Amino acid sequence: MTKFLKHPDSVKPNPMFKSAAPMKLYLLERIETVENSPEFAAESEKIASRKRGAKKAVETKRGKTREMVEKMLASV
Repeated sequence: MTKFLKHPDSVKPNPMFKSAAPMKLYLLERIETVENSPEFAAESEKIASRKRGAKKAVETKRGKTREMVEKMLASV
């Protein structure tokens, strides 16, 4: 979200932990405007595409690992 909303509308101390970073607060109207923009939709699709690619890579690695284990067990 910081790509689209460069500066927060308000900064407040963290109420849970005094030593934690302050909270950055944004007006709901600004967030909704960004979320309804075509640029945000395009960025969201890029992120979703990367997630799909990462998931596919993990599935491929798991499959190859299973094959390797099965070959090792078959040779025992």
